[in-house]
Formats: sequence, C-alpha cells, structure tokens
Amino acid sequence: MTIDDPWDPTDLSVLDRYLARTYPDSYAGLARTDDGSGVHIYRTTPSALDDEVRGHLRASVRFFPAEHTRSALERVAARVAADREYWRASGVRIAAIMVPHDGTRVEILSPHATAARAALLTRYGADLITVTLDDIVPLS
Repeated sequence: MTIDDPWDPTDLSVLDRYLARTYPDSYAGLARTDDGSGVHIYRTTPSALDDEVRGHLRASVRFFPAEHTRSALERVAARVAADREYWRASGVRIAAIMVPHDGTRVEILSPHATAARAALLTRYGADLITVTLDDIVPLS
C-alpha cells in the first residue's frame, strides 16, 4: 500500500496505519480537525513524512510536534499491560492503558493512582507516562 492507494477521507484509519508503518521513527498520530475539514498530524521531527503527506492529501493538513513516536509509546503500553499481574498482586488495578494520538505520554488510569503514581512513574519513566485517578468498570 502507498499513500496514493484509494482511501475514504472520512476514514483516516487507513492513512494512520500507513504512516505508522512507513514512518515509525517520527510518526505519533493524527486527528481530524474540529470542523472535519482537515487533518492534524503529529510527528517528532519534520521528515519525509511531511513532504509525502503534503504531496498527496487534498485535505487541509497541519503538522504538530510530538514528544514521542507512536511506536515508542506502544512499547511502553505493552510493558504496562504485561505487568498488570504484577500490579494486581501489589494491590494496584490498572483500569486502562491509552496511547494518545498526539504523542505525549501513555495514560494509565487506575482507581489507585494516588497511591501508585510514584511507583508507576519510577518503573516506566515520568517522561513516558501519566497516571490518572479513574476507575473504568467494564460493561461485561
């Protein structure tokens, strides 16, 4: 697949997957503008990604700097997910792990965030995660 392949501009998931696969060392994510007329693309540094997108997208595109690439944040999220049993045994429930589209930090939601924040930040890095007090209860 290339960026020239046909895709539905209302479904940005195809573009998102392409950029994540093709530019793993710079791409963080994307989002539709509030009015739906354009796309915001987050990347760590200007790169060939910018030129390719500008040359192929007909929509209005704005580029924004990201702290981290998606691939880096997905590795952190996978580590947290793999450690869920460790945290559960330590009395910490991880309610959700989210990788943001803007490349900021992996968000860890926990009803035990206040007590566990320091340990989570130490284990995964304060520059890579945020810990939020929240208790998402699964529907099933």
